Amino acid sequence: MYEKLIGKLEEAEKGPFYTKEEFEKIFEEYKRKHRIRIYIDMDDTLCQFTKSKNEHLERNPDNKYPWCQLDFFRNLEEVQSGVETIKLLAKEGYDVWILTRPSIRNPLSYMEKRIWVEEHLGFDWCDKLILCPNKSLLIGDILIDDKIWENFKGIQLHFGSESCSDWETAYKQIHEYEKI
Repeated sequence: MYEKLIGKLEEAEKGPFYTKEEFEKIFEEYKRKHRIRIYIDMDDTLCQFTKSKNEHLERNPDNKYPWCQLDFFRNLEEVQSGVETIKLLAKEGYDVWILTRPSIRNPLSYMEKRIWVEEHLGFDWCDKLILCPNKSLLIGDILIDDKIWENFKGIQLHFGSESCSDWETAYKQIHEYEKI
């Protein structure tokens, strides 16, 4: 797609319609409006949900729902390289959003996930946080999630699977997608 526009740029240098500067301005506006949108899950993609759940269950096996405790979501550890990678993707111009499913068993999860985002990514990222129980309702170019959402409209990278085991792999796959 971009290659075709670059070809037009070369023609524009010779042709009567746009100057090179005008075309570059148009092209930059096009890229700004058509950025690749990436949705990123939180639990077991950006933060260590399962690890924390299992640690809580080991300490207190009678508590079947440790994620219902106060501050469970707020205190989740980061998945290695996740925060750094999504900040890098945003800096590179991708339209990055955090898309997470709140726990219906813990109404505080809405607030705690929002606080986690601010504490680990910064306040500005709170505007890029979507809490939605059904991720199939959204349309985007890429969804990075540890779960497959059957009706999601876009490409899914199954984080933690053999094909997308970590953030380095996810980063490479996103850049491969851009070449399509």
